Order: sequence, then C-alpha cells, then structure tokens
Amino acid sequence: MGDREATLRLIGDGSDRAALQALAGELGVAGRVELPGSMPSERVVDELRDAAVFVIASRMDTSPNVISEAHAMGLPVVGTNVGGIPEMIEEGVDGHVVDRDDAGAFAARLDALLANPAAIRRMGEAGRRKVVGENDPDRVARAHVEFFRKIREDLRAG
Repeated sequence: MGDREATLRLIGDGSDRAALQALAGELGVAGRVELPGSMPSERVVDELRDAAVFVIASRMDTSPNVISEAHAMGLPVVGTNVGGIPEMIEEGVDGHVVDRDDAGAFAARLDALLANPAAIRRMGEAGRRKVVGENDPDRVARAHVEFFRKIREDLRAG
C-alpha cells in the first residue's frame, strides 16, 4: 500500500490465526497487522466506526450481512467476486469487487482508496444511502405485500 500508514485489523478467530501472525512477520508487516480475535458485536460496531474501509476477502459466501453493516456505518467495501457479494457492492459507487485470491487487485483498490479520502467519504455515503433506502420500513412492507399478492394470484391461476 505504498508509503501510506495503514493498519489491517482482522476481526475474528480461527485455526489459521497463528499462521497469519507468522506470515505477517515473514512479510515484514507485523507492526501493521492486528489480529484481535473474536469480540462481542458491540465492539465490532466500534471497530467499524473507527475503520476507513471494510474488506471482505471471502472465497465463498452468499449474502454476508456484514457488507450491509459496513455500508450502514458509511464504509466503502472491497469484496471478492464470489457468491452474492458482487450484487451487494456497486462497483465504483459504494465499493469495489475484485477477483477471489487476487492480492494485487485488493492492494491496488485499497491503495487507491486510502490515497483518496474524498472517494472514501463519497463511497461510504453512497453505501449508507443504499442500506437506508433498501431497509426503509414502508418499502419493505410494500415489497412483502406485493410478494404475497403475487403468490395469491399464482395460486388462483394455477
């Protein structure tokens, strides 16, 4: 990520944690990589509040709620092109989508974002507007009513 000061915080725990710490040491970035482990959801919200960008480097996922949560916190999201993730991130508007396992693309997107605080703000605001709009109670209620009307019509026709 160029010469910019950035810290990667990997929230969560798992069997690869020690290997990730060792890899950070081997790569000479141990001082910029933090692995705080699992934490309660309230602390995760605090982590999101303090972040500049949210990264989800899933190798397989459906529709991870954490993307909507990051967008709701006003963060641009950089995620992988797997499962439902590409449908949750509007390329260049509220984040970026990169190919799975493409570390170079991740680095380039993160470097470009970290070099451009205005883009971070613009994309973060776009993600927040999207989540607020998609979760508007009236809109959600109308969608449910329309769905059930369609089911009723299909049952009557069938």
